[in-house]
Amino acid sequence: MTDEATRVHDARSFRQALAAGTRRLEIAAAITDLEPVDLPAGTQLHGTVEQAGLAFKAGGAGLRLIADHEISALRLATDPDQIALGLTDTAQDLGTLALSRLHLEGRLHLEAERLDGRPALEALWTPRRARDIRTKGSEGPSLVRGKVVSLKAHALSLKPGVKGDAILVLGQVVAERTGIAPYEFVAPARSVDLILVDGVVVH
Repeated sequence: MTDEATRVHDARSFRQALAAGTRRLEIAAAITDLEPVDLPAGTQLHGTVEQAGLAFKAGGAGLRLIADHEISALRLATDPDQIALGLTDTAQDLGTLALSRLHLEGRLHLEAERLDGRPALEALWTPRRARDIRTKGSEGPSLVRGKVVSLKAHALSLKPGVKGDAILVLGQVVAERTGIAPYEFVAPARSVDLILVDGVVVH
């Protein structure tokens, strides 16, 4: 395992760097034809060119996080009904997730719970250019805790069981498809102490 940055430019060099235990990868191209990736804990991905990104094979999921990641300046692309950026089912302590300047084509699914009285997920989302959370889809199947369920493409959704201190969105929360609400709060109001969107307290 090495802390030195390794520059990758195609699917092969990307896979080799992960297999070698490289902790910091610099993405120097639009990498395509990738299988779903469970990113090893502590791994950082940073785009170094404007077109930097990871595009995954049709019908497959995208990047799945485990713990303590920094991901920035990347385009992540899957089919619209697949999760472009999500979490693995095996992670117990997610540490800190720092996500910035990401462009997602596909779904974003970060599910949080409270374990032993402490937040299981403390995610830092600080995009500099694209500050919004936007969805373009309608409804489709998603893999949640090992089960395929049908979910609508709400931009911000709280399901029963979620707990946390705060959700902070620097921009707007938008569902672009007609008939899809931007918010879906199924969880009790007390589940999250504060939800702040574009400087306005939503809850």
